[in-house]
Amino acid sequence: MVKMSTLAGIIRQFPERDKTAIVSKTGFRTLKYSYRELHWKILKAAALLQSEGIKKGDRAIIWAPNSPEWGAFFLACTLTGIIAVPIDAHASSEYINRIQQRAKARIIFQTKYRPKLLRIKTLLAEEFEGLLEKGSGRPRLPRISEADVA
Repeated sequence: MVKMSTLAGIIRQFPERDKTAIVSKTGFRTLKYSYRELHWKILKAAALLQSEGIKKGDRAIIWAPNSPEWGAFFLACTLTGIIAVPIDAHASSEYINRIQQRAKARIIFQTKYRPKLLRIKTLLAEEFEGLLEKGSGRPRLPRISEADVA
């Protein structure tokens, strides 16, 4: 049994749950994701992050509106020990640049409706599903303890 003292431990148990994890309404559509589907997206996003050279202890800015993709990216960071730096989707580019410099983030997950930050790798929320195909295989999941920052 996986220890549930960390969020990563809880995420690892998602495939055992046979229920709806997320319901997202976009316009006239309602999308539902089971815990198994969410877990698959988290693993693929974790593999994508690792294929981009992002590893435990690195920082990733999340600058996008709330969405299932936002959640999957955040949880992928948590599962791999990457420190997520969520920023209000309405924050200015200048503010994001200051945060990036101070946090020394190596990657940003953002909406295409905001200007790209040229200094670091950018993943667009709207391209998330296609990006997941870039993640190769299963990610190497580091040990996460209660003492870890992420």
